Amino acid sequence: MNWKDYEVEIKDALEKSYPNSNIFYNTSVIGRFSKAKRQVDILVEESIMQNRFRIVIDGKYFNKKVDVRDVELFIAYLQDCQADKGIMITTKGYSKAALKRAHFDPSRIELDIFNKDELGNFQCLWYGVIIDGAGLQFPAPFGCIIDTGGNLQNGIKIYQRGLSLKVAEKRNEFMNIKVHQLFTANTTISSWIKKKLENDKRKYYKYKQIEHRNFTSMIWRIKNNRAVFEEFYGTIIFPDFLVEIEMFSPVVLVEKNEKKLTNFIIECRTFMASFYPITKV
Repeated sequence: MNWKDYEVEIKDALEKSYPNSNIFYNTSVIGRFSKAKRQVDILVEESIMQNRFRIVIDGKYFNKKVDVRDVELFIAYLQDCQADKGIMITTKGYSKAALKRAHFDPSRIELDIFNKDELGNFQCLWYGVIIDGAGLQFPAPFGCIIDTGGNLQNGIKIYQRGLSLKVAEKRNEFMNIKVHQLFTANTTISSWIKKKLENDKRKYYKYKQIEHRNFTSMIWRIKNNRAVFEEFYGTIIFPDFLVEIEMFSPVVLVEKNEKKLTNFIIECRTFMASFYPITKV
């Protein structure tokens, strides 16, 4: 594969992954700190609930595996470009240490690395469920996978790409998603949390309310006396479903993971089941 073919392959993957975004190739942005023009291979800009998200993709040919030093240079570059997400696409693969450095950097920037042969995984992964004709689908957060080995009653697990569920749980960095069908139209977040607290004696503190035209949502922070990780609890109420999200995060990664939780909630959506005959996407 030559450079032109490589560039086309990346372009095709991006257009499938971000069909409603603005994608710019070989462009530039003014650096936040350097105040200089920074060349950008591929820039994706999307708007979610009137907030701008900027994704910077570096798709150069490398003559060796991407290593920790390459990732650290890329992080500094992303900070100057005011990126929310960064993706390195390499022709030579990457070391395990590089992937860990990308995933566990404490900054608010979400970062991932793909080998060119993994471009198929670059597309957003979704999980879908249909109950009595009503459909709900939710995304895998950036850099994560959806483990479909569970069920909606006990929880669907979401964790970092490259880890096993066992390792993610040991590191206290994963989400647990439960979906409940609503049988009454007057269910509210207040009534739901009141019912939940009857059986859960932990202290819940209101953390963030997310406004959306199609649903009501709230995130709580759960009092945790352990210093190594934080717990969050989110709810989304749709006309037909109530979604519960439990998120565990190491303290040093709270800002990054709270952003993933917020984006996950924003991107959840319902659909008419008659148009989607499958239950998993």
